[in-house]
Amino acid sequence: MYPNRTPALEALCGAVLRVLAASREKAPGTGGRSIGVAQLADGSFMIAVSGKTDDAIFIEKIIGAGIGAAFDGQPVRYASTEVVGLKLAPPLTGGRTDASKKCAMPKLYKGAENVGIPVAAPTEVWWDGGRGAANPCPDKDDKAYMYPCEFCAWNAPAIQGGAAWH
Repeated sequence: MYPNRTPALEALCGAVLRVLAASREKAPGTGGRSIGVAQLADGSFMIAVSGKTDDAIFIEKIIGAGIGAAFDGQPVRYASTEVVGLKLAPPLTGGRTDASKKCAMPKLYKGAENVGIPVAAPTEVWWDGGRGAANPCPDKDDKAYMYPCEFCAWNAPAIQGGAAWH
């Protein structure tokens, strides 16, 4: 499912994390946030922030103020509205049961579906929320990136195809 990074996507992820670090804002709540970032098939970008819609929009505004409405000459869209009707199957291992309509990756794919442009290259980065919160699923090669949690890994076909909310 991800990481599937292009050079342009890596550049945008770096810019997003720099903007959040420079803002000195803290994420609402007590922890950090996963931030889904995708390059869509038309070359544009989409960003989705985990958490409740209002909290995600707060973080989106910080990102948008820092990078603007375009990056690398391409539009940047946001898709952080909670995914209504999201149904995820339990993972094969680990017993984790807390994935929800507030997760970044389903928001990202639902947002791409809403604009009618497929995701070409998705990835996910971790923002510590301004509190030093640890990345719960760090990529072994770069701890700023996330590796899919059990739910995203197990439900990847349903998330990527939209079956998880249809």
